[in-house]
Amino acid sequence: MPIHNICPDGDTTLTLTTTNPPTRLLVSSRHLITASSYYRALLTGPFREATTLRTHGHVQIALPDDNPTAMIAVMNAVHGRFFSVPGRKIKLELLNDIAVVVDKYELFESVSTMLSTWVATVRVGNPRASLRDVAKWLLCVSWAFNMSEAFRFATKELVLDTGVDVELEGTCVPLNVGARIMRRRAALIHTLRSRIQRFRDAEYRHSTVCGTYCDDLVLEKLDETLELLSRGPKSGVKPQIIRKMVHDLYEHRMDSHQVIQNCANRTWI
Repeated sequence: MPIHNICPDGDTTLTLTTTNPPTRLLVSSRHLITASSYYRALLTGPFREATTLRTHGHVQIALPDDNPTAMIAVMNAVHGRFFSVPGRKIKLELLNDIAVVVDKYELFESVSTMLSTWVATVRVGNPRASLRDVAKWLLCVSWAFNMSEAFRFATKELVLDTGVDVELEGTCVPLNVGARIMRRRAALIHTLRSRIQRFRDAEYRHSTVCGTYCDDLVLEKLDETLELLSRGPKSGVKPQIIRKMVHDLYEHRMDSHQVIQNCANRTWI
């Protein structure tokens, strides 16, 4: 079984079983203990691994869930081997897996020097990646690396400008974050539906804006949108687009035929 000699004189072997054959990394317990409170507790506390290390001078640690490429990158950073750490144009998928490792083993400081380069040049490696996956990766990366502004932006975009479910299983982001995003989107959709219904009833049943044809066209679009919104978040509707439509119809309903036509022809999903 091949082994990655992160530290040739190391005393700790990390065995990642997510590959076949497993991936093995030879590392230094001293570096792990210094860099990570997780490993500090595991290798110096009242645990079997700590006892084995003290007794035999070497210990093997099984890691059944981690991405080997991400773990190799992080362990190289932990040991100061930055020439072996991925640099510019890192794939978002890999950065997500690195974020999971960093958060799980409390290793943020070890990779912090690489963070600005990664974030500045990150790209989605798989052009077929779904919006749901990209959103999940972005949330995980911004959460693990304490990027509060990026995290707020990502969550806002997920509420306003997407219609996908937010599934955070297997990420470092607490599951209740996804639930909160979905609740806020549902509340926004409910508010939009109420506003559109009031607008339809108050404005279009009792007044003429630019002629019967335009009014009928808009009424048809509003009815279609109300029906779509009645399904809630499962409809896949993008609240931001509908909100702009409502704004346009309220603020510019007398700006003639063109605004009405634009609103009536808009697609919400």
